[in-house]
Amino acid sequence: MTFRAVVLALACGGGLSQALSPLLASYSPDVRVPSLQYSYIPNANWFHRPPPYPSDPVTTSIREPDASTSLPFTTFRRRTNAPRSRVPTAHDFSSASNNYAILLAPDGEFPWSQPMLPAFRLAIAVTVFDLDACARACQRELACVAYHLSDNNCDLYGPTANPLENSIAGWINQPMNKAIKSTLPSFDPRSATRVHFYIVAHEDDNILFMANMYHWSIREPETKVVFIFATAGDASLGNPWREAREAGAIAASQVWVEHFGQFSAEPAFDTVQVPTLNGTTHKIRTVAVGNIVHYFFSIDEIGFDAVNTDRNAVAPMDDPTVPYSGRNDLKETLTFVLAHESNGIESVEVNTQMFNSTDADDHKLHRATGQLVYDVVNDHPEWRSCMTRRFYYDYQRWLALVNMESPVVEVQRYAWMRLSQAIYNHNASVVFWSQHAMNLGRTYIDRVDYPSERSCS
Repeated sequence: MTFRAVVLALACGGGLSQALSPLLASYSPDVRVPSLQYSYIPNANWFHRPPPYPSDPVTTSIREPDASTSLPFTTFRRRTNAPRSRVPTAHDFSSASNNYAILLAPDGEFPWSQPMLPAFRLAIAVTVFDLDACARACQRELACVAYHLSDNNCDLYGPTANPLENSIAGWINQPMNKAIKSTLPSFDPRSATRVHFYIVAHEDDNILFMANMYHWSIREPETKVVFIFATAGDASLGNPWREAREAGAIAASQVWVEHFGQFSAEPAFDTVQVPTLNGTTHKIRTVAVGNIVHYFFSIDEIGFDAVNTDRNAVAPMDDPTVPYSGRNDLKETLTFVLAHESNGIESVEVNTQMFNSTDADDHKLHRATGQLVYDVVNDHPEWRSCMTRRFYYDYQRWLALVNMESPVVEVQRYAWMRLSQAIYNHNASVVFWSQHAMNLGRTYIDRVDYPSERSCS
């Protein structure tokens, strides 16, 4: 089967009956970030037609070994024309067959392919004798975006028309998760005069709930930004899901570093060894991207709750031989990391999740992480008076009014797309974009504890 490219529309036109050929476009929030190519048809969507429709699934496969699977999506325009009012929904059409496809776009053929459901088969019968003739038949039909040739039968496919004319159907034509390889310098941590910590439970909590703050932290070349992820974010799905979410976090950070164009975005992997009072040494993986360093504690979510409440000792998923003995062990480890990254730096800020224990609207581990951070800083005789501390709303405000402005809102959306593609590359059954795209654009702070001392050094 062959696909003609369709994707995220930045503008909406007439219905399918008046549609032009699929349009090719690209988007990037900044010239220093790789542009993302996509194609689209206005006033259509990738939601199934109602039955009856043919029962045999039709699938495409990748023509080139290194080709990336394209990602179909539907973008709905809400009541206003503001860009932030568009809500894209991604789709996964994986099915059982292995028919090859050619993906077409206005400027020629693309070596990409995409599974297609029989629900999108057009009620047009075409008999041809070769693939080129099938392609020409698709090109003649305004509603056609894909074709499949079998035994001289040319099946044509297209998205569903949307009579409300408030959506577009399309898909991405190229791999998304490619950072710019540049000659920019690596960040030297010794040059930092400020350190801003963002400590959260899961690998995407910072992106969803704190982006409007850390955007400006990353912008400052003398600020070191430290992301600490307290849990593995595994959702009881094991190491593959943990690794996918970690890859997503790194991909998102690359977007921000590329956007500002001050440092190389190539990741640097390392391990920090944390000695504890009980004689063990925790080995915490770190990944540096520009002036950002990520710490992955990698404690499974159920295990983190058990350790944090002193019910059981639990080892991290990436180091099963050295368990955390209890909450004090967690506190000691976090204390070490804060001291290690802030050593010799006067200006220190700590950003974390609010921890109101009676707030049922938030994730249990969000609250637990915020409480842990509060206790670590508050128990330290110097930090509690010299560190600025911010506590952020999470689920409580993720459907509130969008309060982020340009350019942060555009960079966040692009980062979420790159994060989603990194996750998709690990697990093609998960289209993570759709799960939280509607929650982007919000950063709400519950409270700020200002320091009484001006310096932590």
